[in-house]
Amino acid sequence: MPTLRHALKDYDGRNTDTLKWVAKQFSEQIDYGAELVEIIKGDNDLLAEGASWLLKNWLEGGSFIDQATTACLLKKPETFATWQTQLHICQTLQYLSLENAICDDTADWLKALTSHKRPFLRAWALDGLSTIALQHSRFLHAAEFALGKAQDDPSATVRARARAVQRKLAKLP
Repeated sequence: MPTLRHALKDYDGRNTDTLKWVAKQFSEQIDYGAELVEIIKGDNDLLAEGASWLLKNWLEGGSFIDQATTACLLKKPETFATWQTQLHICQTLQYLSLENAICDDTADWLKALTSHKRPFLRAWALDGLSTIALQHSRFLHAAEFALGKAQDDPSATVRARARAVQRKLAKLP
């Protein structure tokens, strides 16, 4: 049986059927999440895109990664090279328990992405900031500032995500 990294080499950057096959073959392995993070943090941008999609999919299914793996994933988030990888990481934040030590760099990265040219990335960066604020209240001002900006965004996608974030933040005491 091929390794996870080797199986991902068939991913062309578009066809998720390959990624679904990889998930079916490897997602039950004990070190699956950690191995995906290792690939995401590696130097092959296309493999990182595929691995970040797989991580998002796996976490959405109820799996989790530990604190050390989360810290590794979010160490120097500005090094995620492609917008697809950045988007997938933004979308995974809601499933992660974020230690205080990694939040400053992650929040700074997300703040920068709220001005990205791609609307989905702006929307999910806002969502990520709200996730951090829900776990660490000291980021509430940054999330609220980004929310205010997003409510006037020209993109309907960003405005819709802003409404969802507003509902999330309303749950704070």
